[in-house]
Amino acid sequence: MKKHSLIAIDPGLREMGFAHFEGDELVDYGVKSLRRPKQKRKPIDVLRGVIIRFIEEKHPDAIALEKNSFSHIPQNQPLVMAIKLIHNIALQNKILIYEFAPNTIRKEVCKDGRASKRLVSKIICMRYPELNVYRETNPGWRERYNQNMFDAVACGLTYLKNYDIKRL
Repeated sequence: MKKHSLIAIDPGLREMGFAHFEGDELVDYGVKSLRRPKQKRKPIDVLRGVIIRFIEEKHPDAIALEKNSFSHIPQNQPLVMAIKLIHNIALQNKILIYEFAPNTIRKEVCKDGRASKRLVSKIICMRYPELNVYRETNPGWRERYNQNMFDAVACGLTYLKNYDIKRL
């Protein structure tokens, strides 16, 4: 019997964190850079290609997204469009999509809706020790870059805790 497949995404237009779960097993994770120097394609077009490729390769039953809490701010409109794009692709492929607010995710993972990103990554590494290598890098841009992946894993764990995957 096929295990329930989930792709969890921390959306962005610069970097996008992702995590792929089969059942409750974390099988793939990382960060996709959507904006690179000298790239001719727009980040939204790169995002479209990445999401379509994920669906073709991983055959998810559901997609979990971290919700954009600042959609009312004009500077975030490109991110709002990116999230709409993910929703549309999921709809076209008949994939269920779930969104979780950042404080809901932190509450599920850390039992504290105001927990820091560092605490979230620490708790995730306790469950998945193989991710420690991404946490124990020099602070600065690498830590911020890898945080996208930790946010996606946390989003996936929130989905797994809130939905009985055996029913789906």
